[in-house]
Amino acid sequence: MLADRLVDPKNPLTPRVLVNRVWSHLFGRGLVATVDNFGALGEPPTHPELLDTLALDFIESGWDVKALIRRLVLTRSYGMSATPDPRSREIDPDNRLVHSARVRRLPAEAIRDGMLTVSGRLDPAAFGPSVKVHVTDFMRHHRGPTESGPLDGAGRRSIYLEVRRNAFEHFLASFDKPTPFSTVGVRYASNTPAQSLALSNDPLVLQLATQWAASLTERFSDDGEAIRDAYLAAYGRPATAAEVGRISQFLAAIEVAPSRASRKEAWQDVCLAMLNAKEFIFLR
Repeated sequence: MLADRLVDPKNPLTPRVLVNRVWSHLFGRGLVATVDNFGALGEPPTHPELLDTLALDFIESGWDVKALIRRLVLTRSYGMSATPDPRSREIDPDNRLVHSARVRRLPAEAIRDGMLTVSGRLDPAAFGPSVKVHVTDFMRHHRGPTESGPLDGAGRRSIYLEVRRNAFEHFLASFDKPTPFSTVGVRYASNTPAQSLALSNDPLVLQLATQWAASLTERFSDDGEAIRDAYLAAYGRPATAAEVGRISQFLAAIEVAPSRASRKEAWQDVCLAMLNAKEFIFLR
């Protein structure tokens, strides 16, 4: 049987391909850059001994993908800064030898899940049925789905969103989620105006920014505490004194403006700006 031949211990190709795909996903480039082509037309591995060692360990672990991921993310290589040493950059400008981390944009699903998380809307429950795709007026046509799901997917993680070829989720598509027509070994991260427009105007983003602002203003009466909490949630780091000062100044100016905008409305602008920052969607 084909399945038996694929996982036969004498067949080194399957575990090497799988290990390489996991490495590519975590590090931004595979030990074999052409993850879909290990043949003569593909690129040779940059670290063949490492690839073989990881493949053998993967087999001995019982093909435990979670153990493989845990091993890789706990390595020194994975924890390196994306700012390389000048000498290393001169010797290895393409970073084929992994002398520093690669700046990586989060995949579409992680961006959406991140927004759900900071807003407090994320439902962490595992398993269950798919959530119907939210159908906009633009997506309605004679072959489209008749029922529409909630705008935020009921807070479920992106992996639980229904995928329909004739009603593809536009926000995820703008951040390069592959169309469900063929297999994709590597996701290519584009940089297009549509992405900035989506982060600024998409109804989902606006809704989650509003919910995040409501959560912050309800939990914190002091703007400084709210700012520090927002930075930890969005960027995983403390806010600097300069950042706290700038946002505090903005909030104070909005609250005394002639429009007399409420504190919650002012915070909506802050939350939307934080979701639009490069630091929210890029890993360094």
